[in-house]
Amino acid sequence: AFYNYSDNNYKVDVQPINLASGQKLPKQEVERFHDGYSSIGAQLEAGIIGKKYADKLLFGLIASGNTKDIQTGVTMDQVFGARTSRSNSVIPTIKYKKSDLFIRGLELSVYGAYNMTRNNFIDTTKLRYNWLQQTVPTSTAELARTQLKNRDNEGLATANLAYNINEHHAVSFNYVMTDFKRKSSDVEDPNNTTYQYPQRLNKQVMGLALQESYTGFTATAFTKLYVLNAKSFEQVSNGTGVATYRASATDASKLGYGAAAAYFILPKLQAKASYEHTYRLPEAIELLGDGLYVRRNSALKPEQSDNFNVGALYAARIHDKHNFSLEANYLYRNAHDFIRLDQSLNQPVDRQYINIGDVKTNGVEAEVKYNWNNKLRVGVNVTYQRIIDNERFIYVTNFQGTTKFDNLGYGYKIPNMPYLFGNADLGYSFSNVGGARNTLDLSYSLNFVEEYYLTPSQLGRNNTDIIPRQFAHNIMANYVIGTGKYNVSLECRNLTDNALFDNYLLQKPGRSFFVKLRYFISK
Repeated sequence: AFYNYSDNNYKVDVQPINLASGQKLPKQEVERFHDGYSSIGAQLEAGIIGKKYADKLLFGLIASGNTKDIQTGVTMDQVFGARTSRSNSVIPTIKYKKSDLFIRGLELSVYGAYNMTRNNFIDTTKLRYNWLQQTVPTSTAELARTQLKNRDNEGLATANLAYNINEHHAVSFNYVMTDFKRKSSDVEDPNNTTYQYPQRLNKQVMGLALQESYTGFTATAFTKLYVLNAKSFEQVSNGTGVATYRASATDASKLGYGAAAAYFILPKLQAKASYEHTYRLPEAIELLGDGLYVRRNSALKPEQSDNFNVGALYAARIHDKHNFSLEANYLYRNAHDFIRLDQSLNQPVDRQYINIGDVKTNGVEAEVKYNWNNKLRVGVNVTYQRIIDNERFIYVTNFQGTTKFDNLGYGYKIPNMPYLFGNADLGYSFSNVGGARNTLDLSYSLNFVEEYYLTPSQLGRNNTDIIPRQFAHNIMANYVIGTGKYNVSLECRNLTDNALFDNYLLQKPGRSFFVKLRYFISK
């Protein structure tokens, strides 16, 4: 069971709006004043283990609920003072596993869940706020009067069947199915015709793989079948230039395939390579939206990509106490109908997932690790990726038809996506602190992101819409008593209180402190 509560009233740097003139005031530090969050939940699981017909058969139930104030839209320019959201979920689950099913070496594992979630978004206060908590009256609500209720039901089923043919060969079959359904209603808008249309997304992925393993060499070849069935609605013209709606459907069946191999060139040096022709099926939030921050896009298509990876790993153990590893990888990705979350400059309230016809990615990553005597550990990793929009034309479709435009982003980096980032960590573990078998672990970590563009870099002369360079320093102390029955953790995130942002320039919390107490009943 758990309970969380936070006011989230940290300070942010913004330009408040003068509600009388509509003009922006000078940048200043203010407090987030309507961003409270609380959640509660519990999980129960029971079943049998170690039986002839099942190694594990468990039935579970998860129940949770939360309340969240809505402080902003998707940018810091849109601020609210009374909008709220509430949700509750009930999720029954089942887990099953059996080794040597019918024959020796055949293993089956199954997982199932059914998520019943109720979301409620409320905007009924007839006021408009700014960051200084000043208000002016409005006619209906802060944005648009609503008490929207979404009833979301989602089933999930996974199954994996694996068979070890012999010590060198194995075959496996994997199946994943999700089925999402939504029903919407709003007492403030009871005659909304869009609520009568079905909103459903069914996805299935079936995979068959053959593994081969010898001393110093492993290889896998696989194929996957992707099936998508979606129902929603779209905006169309009624013949007089006025928008209306009609039901829409999306059906797709795609075949993917690939292979991966790893080989020890030397006892301490391993080379790796893989290729995959794959598809990414849209998620429910991407296709149907969430009613709050994400607009629906019933025309969203599956993303197709060809991915190639090659890399090497060097690992050495010196004098039994020193462990050192160095890994480097190169990635090439050619994606069609690339799915990304798009933020329009004139739309500060919500965003929409869209397809970009052709996107090419070249990237490299490297990681170095060192461990001394299982006490001192040091690690550094860095990633550089060049993600380029390679689509010459953009096609915009609405209820009036399809229009073709030159793509002004052709040949430029995709905005809102970091291209250079990395992490570093340093830790030391002390044994027998305050008692036999007690352990004290002290650690420090650094997260770094180089500045990147918030909006397309080529738009406007000397575009300054950037997300600045970010450094986050974190420290943590973890104390474990005995066999781990009692645990105490102290953590400080963003120790130096630097300004941190997400990919769309929403400011994150400054310096924050956390205390975690854990007690295991059965240990």
